[in-house]
Amino acid sequence: KARFGRVDEYKESKEDFESYIEHFEVASVTLTKMSAMSYNDLKAALIAHYRPQPFVIAKHFKFQKRNQKEVESVADYIVALRQLSVSCEFGQYLSEALRDRFVIRLYSESMQCKLLSQKDLMFNQAPLNQSYLECIQCTQPQMERK
Repeated sequence: KARFGRVDEYKESKEDFESYIEHFEVASVTLTKMSAMSYNDLKAALIAHYRPQPFVIAKHFKFQKRNQKEVESVADYIVALRQLSVSCEFGQYLSEALRDRFVIRLYSESMQCKLLSQKDLMFNQAPLNQSYLECIQCTQPQMERK
């Protein structure tokens, strides 16, 4: 448990006196530092400590591991990829990352082949969107098994 600035009474049976004094000094320094901080800085420090943000590599990992599920529609798969990509910090690479992950992890091999046969395929461009619509219609009733 975090106990900012709290020092319990010394109990010889629980710890030696040197450890108690060290704990007391840490609490004193912590209180001194905290009293010099603004409310917003203190709030930010507490949030960073208790709710740390995952590393970008962990976010990329989740994005890269995402496959279209057997019973998942293409539209739902696209939404899931877009949601996962929000915190990945892809920047200018976002469209390519979405396109690559979408095509590589599609459940339907025929849809993959159709998309891979297109020159200069981009995630947000009309030709790819048209291919989505065509492939959604031909693969929704019965998806192929890889």
